[in-house]
Parts: sequence; C-alpha cells; structure tokens
Amino acid sequence: SNNWQTTYQGGITTIPATSNWIIRRNSAVAIPMSSTTPASGSVYPNLTIENNAAAWITPVGSSFTGNTINVTIKGNLDIGGVGTNTVDFLISNTHANPTVVMGNLTVRTGNAIRNYGTGIEVRGNLTCDGTIGYDANDARRIIFGGAVNQTVSGTGTLGVWDMTLSKSAGAVTLNRIVTVNNLATFTWGVMNTTAANLLIIAAAGSVTAANPNSFVDGPVRYLGSGAFTFPTGDVADYQAIGISGYTPVGTIWTEPFSNGCTQLCLANGYNGWNVVSTGTNGTSANEFYISCQENGNAAGACGSGCAADPSLHVGNVSTSPAAPFFCPTGDCGAAYDAGVGSGTCATSWRAQSPAVNCTGYGNLVVSFNYMEGGDGTNDNALLWYYNGAAWSLLVDLPKTVLCGVQGTWTAYSYALPASANNNPNVRIGFQWVNNDDAAGADPSFAVDDVSISVQEYFTAQYIYQNPQVPYGSTMAPSLLYLSNCEYWLLDRAVGSFTSTAVTLTWDANSCPVWAVPDLRVARYDGTSTWQNEGSASTTGTTAAGTITSNLVTTFSPFTLAAITTDPLPVTLLNFTAFYQDGLVNLDWITASEINNDYF
Repeated sequence: SNNWQTTYQGGITTIPATSNWIIRRNSAVAIPMSSTTPASGSVYPNLTIENNAAAWITPVGSSFTGNTINVTIKGNLDIGGVGTNTVDFLISNTHANPTVVMGNLTVRTGNAIRNYGTGIEVRGNLTCDGTIGYDANDARRIIFGGAVNQTVSGTGTLGVWDMTLSKSAGAVTLNRIVTVNNLATFTWGVMNTTAANLLIIAAAGSVTAANPNSFVDGPVRYLGSGAFTFPTGDVADYQAIGISGYTPVGTIWTEPFSNGCTQLCLANGYNGWNVVSTGTNGTSANEFYISCQENGNAAGACGSGCAADPSLHVGNVSTSPAAPFFCPTGDCGAAYDAGVGSGTCATSWRAQSPAVNCTGYGNLVVSFNYMEGGDGTNDNALLWYYNGAAWSLLVDLPKTVLCGVQGTWTAYSYALPASANNNPNVRIGFQWVNNDDAAGADPSFAVDDVSISVQEYFTAQYIYQNPQVPYGSTMAPSLLYLSNCEYWLLDRAVGSFTSTAVTLTWDANSCPVWAVPDLRVARYDGTSTWQNEGSASTTGTTAAGTITSNLVTTFSPFTLAAITTDPLPVTLLNFTAFYQDGLVNLDWITASEINNDYF
C-alpha cells in the first residue's frame, strides 16, 4: 500500500477521484497503510477496506495515524466493503486538520471506525450501519463540509463527541437521530431535522456559534437541565429560543455494584439481584461476576482490571477448557471461554435486578455504562425489562468499540415502555449468550452504574409562519397585539420540575417591534387563548433583541406579543407580492382598520 503511495505516476495527489483502491485482507497480515507518505499528505481515491480473514482490528501501522499531515480521500471511504469478516479501523491522526473524505463515508454492518484523533470531515453522505466510536482524548470531531447537500443515515451506533457544520453551500439532512455528547458548532450550513430524525444535545453537551447562516431547521432536543439556547431556524431565518435552568426529578434508582471489590458470583445473590437460565448452559458455562477484575471505568475509557470500582461482567469459570491457559481461577474480568464446540461452555444467563418502585414517576429511562464483544450474534448481550407480569426484550445491545485488546466503556440509555410509568414492580435484566463454537473475542460483557431516571428534556422548533392561523388570535385581556409572522414550539417531556423561564428573539425578519418595554411573551394554552407570560427582562432595540418571560411550568406554542397596539392604523395579517403577466400583484388581509382612509 505504501509503495503505491510513493510511486503513483505524477504523484499520488493526481490520482483520479473516480478510481478505486481496495485494501483486502485475506490472511492474518498487517497490511501497511500510510497517513504521512508523501510529506504533502497521503491521498486516496475511492477507498475500500475489507477483510476476509479473522476479525481485523487494525494496528497503528494499518491505520490513519501520525501528526505531521492529514489524509485526503478524494472519493468515497467504505469500511467493510464486501468482506466476509469485520474491520475495526483506527483513525488516530492528530494533525490540526482532520481526515477528509470528499465523497461518501460508509461503515457497514459489523464494522467500525475508532475516531481517536482530530476527527473526520465528510463532504458526502454519512451512512453508519456499523459503529463509529471515540476515545477519551483529542478532538474526536465529525465535521460536515463541502458544497453539496448531505444526508446522515444508517441503523448502527453513531457516536459523536463534537460535531461541526462548516459547509460552503448546501444542507445536512438527518435520516436518523444524531446525539452530540459534547459540543455542536454551527459555522455555515443548515441541518434539516424531523420529529423522527432529530438532533439531540446530551445533558453534558452544548451548542456554539449558531447564526443566520447555520442553524437547525426542524426540532432539536436538549437532555440537560441547565440554561440552554436552542439553535433553531426555519428555511433562511434563524431565531433562537432559550430556557433557564431547572431542577429535575433526576434518578430514582441506581446500582453501582459496590461490593467492596469482593469476587462474587452473582448466582450466589447480591443486593436483590439474581440469575436465571434463559437457554442452554453447559457444565462450564460462563458466569456473571461482580468484582474489580473488570473495573467500572467512565464512558470513553478503556477496560481495565484490578482497580477499586467493581462491575457486573461475564467471565469464565475455573473448570472451563481454556481456563488453565488464561484464567485458572475463573473471573479475569470480561473475558469468557468461547468453548471448543462440545457444548461445555454454552451460556445463556440473565442477570435480573430487584424490583424498582416507580410509583409516581413517568417517562422513565434506564442508563448504564457497558462494553460488549464476542462473536457477532452468536455471542451477544441483550437488555430486558419486566413490567410486573412478564419479561420482554428491549434491545440487542450494539457491540462497543475495541480499545486495544480491551473494550471501551460506552454510555447507553434506553427509554422504558409506558407500562413502567407509575409501576411499583419494574425490573431490568442483562442477558449474555454464547454458543460454544470455539469462536469468540474478548471482551465478553460488562455493565456498571445502572440507573432508572425520569427523562426530562425540552424539544424546540421555530416556525416562520403566522401563529394565528393554527391557534387563533384570542388573547388574554392584558395583551393587545400578537405576532402574525412567527412562533416557536417548545415542549417538555412528561415530568415534574420547578419552573423555568423562556427567552424569545426578534430581528429584521420578525414582525415590527415598536416599543421594547411593551413586549411580552405569549403562550398558547392549548385550548383557545394566548396567555400573557410576562417580561422579566429584555435586551436590544426595536431592530433586534431578546425577551425573557416570567417563570412558566406548562409549555406549548410561544410567540411575541405586546400590551399596546401597533401605532399604525391598520393591522395586517398577511401581505404577499408576486409577478403576474408583466405586473406585480399585491394581496393583503387586515385584522383591523382604525381611522384609515384608503390603500
């Protein structure tokens, strides 16, 4: 591979973007790949990395690494291709500029990218049916650039630490949910979302630099409880909406598996937990253990053993066939015996939590940190739920990104079914299955810091249309004027928390503001009337500014209103102009006319 980089006729930068470069691993060979050859930077055309041998975790020499120059892929980057086995590809280049994919980036099912360096800039479509993960270091950005419209799709695990929109033209359309865990930066370009495919900012995340050229057109959700400004807009109009911080209900149950680092087989019982058989278990089936042999590290950290934070994990037993070679005493962390094909190590256990009383709570979510490896769906971890009457499968947990020979601790959350609301007998289960076919890869499965919380969050969207059309114009007696050109939808998840204030914005695209002190925040009450939510503070001038409401506890459409009427004698509901047969045709609708003579 490196030879081709250095000897391509005319220099590797001249290779046509339409040509195809396929790196196909057919045996246990570390195929070299360069990030820094030549000195001007490695350049590839359409690049496919695929594997027909054993599962391939690319080492540094077969990855994009270094720090002196970045990598450019002039075409598409395909991780997995048509290979019969999987590729876990490392991108750890820490040059100031990211790895640039000028075409589409595709991560196929079962395959992965470890985004461990500065990051990846994608200028085409991003499809993730496998896994894109990140570590606990470096920038780890995913940047959407270029001048063409892009889509983000796929059913795999798309881990995003930092996301940046930095396009010279075009928009990014989400065809799946994308969660940003740290920072979303809006420089240039619009992100289109829908209720089913929205942008989520995690509880610890934030947004910066949203502006009239870069925002979210559609709903955006914030999972935190601190003050937050939503980067909302509509078509070509950016108008943010903000909330102040609030006090959430928070966590109602947690299980940190703190047993003093004693090695404990869960089958012997722990804090109300138990283990049940869910299928075939051999005479030396792997077991669930609670111990420090697999330390419960923070999300993003590599797995490690022999520390001070126990975890629940699947390990081998001392009688298993491979035990004398790698773990004679049993329980060496999330390291299992994949067997020899005799059925001896076949495993199918479910670890089940004690009953959790969720009476009085709704909109619940289970959260935990975990790692999972194994041999595809033959060796697998599953999340289960008990509603007081029967167990049901919630999700087949995605495999986590490897970190050398260990797993990467990964944060995961899943919304519980509605039957968990106000239910005094909710239980959570973790199932591990392996089929004893002598094929497997550590880690097995480990989980820590399990919790059930009331999932409280806000979802916001800006709509540049007349709010009086869908919701009417009836106002509380204290209001005399209501905007007829824009409104915001601000909804919160079911839950109970102290009140929060709402901040609206206006600029030249808004309806005229004639007196800032007279402005008020109006909220539609869901039945018939726009209520006056007051004015706790304002900034700016009549040209542009913000207004913050008094504290509110119910949420619905919001818009700008005033306690005085428009000083003009005519209140317009609508005014349009369009070209017709060589003339400009003007149409308007008035809401009121006072002392006017003619148009």
